[in-house]
Amino acid sequence: MSARYQVILHDQAGAQVAILTTWRTLDYVLRLNDVGNYTLELDGDLAVVDDFIVDGQVEIRRRDQEAGIDWYTDFRGFHRTEQQRTEQDGLSVFTSQGVDFKHLLARRAILYRDTSAEAAKTGPGETVMKSYVDENAGPGATAPPRLFNGVFPGLAIQADGAAGLAWDGNKPYRALLDTLREIADATDVDFDLVATGPVTFEFQAQAEPLGEDRTTVGIDPATGPN
Repeated sequence: MSARYQVILHDQAGAQVAILTTWRTLDYVLRLNDVGNYTLELDGDLAVVDDFIVDGQVEIRRRDQEAGIDWYTDFRGFHRTEQQRTEQDGLSVFTSQGVDFKHLLARRAILYRDTSAEAAKTGPGETVMKSYVDENAGPGATAPPRLFNGVFPGLAIQADGAAGLAWDGNKPYRALLDTLREIADATDVDFDLVATGPVTFEFQAQAEPLGEDRTTVGIDPATGPN
């Protein structure tokens, strides 16, 4: 038996509102140091389509019993856009498209004046990443000194471990996510934004690669896959 999937819908408060086990199509992409996304197509006449709301959460769970893998969350993010269309056979199709939680970082810019301490930074990659996120999306994103308040309620910053190569730069008014990606490439530090509760999140960054290294675990000599 191949892997099985579930799609769990949550409202904007993180409360579960529906569980889906069948659909027309489901595709999702996990991206390192960038925003992942999903596309889900359902029959358009299902009542559940009314449960999709902007920034409601979509959770994709997976299991593979043959491989001994129980249910786990493989993707979680926000519903952002929807489309309803009618096929040539007259059937209605509803499409939900969304993004993972790193999209919150794409909604912010570094809104501090040129050469200010909040725009110009130097230090280990992990340290400067967490500082930029704190001051533009986390608890430190208050105005003043930021030009506009940017605090996302419920967004916390992981404790700093000062990992990664040294970085030096000045990024006034630059997109926050683009800046984080630049720092990640230059300092060998990966980052993510993970859920810690129904509507709470933590920005994480570390020099060790994110995820689990399976390169020497569970390899099948005949086929190669883990």
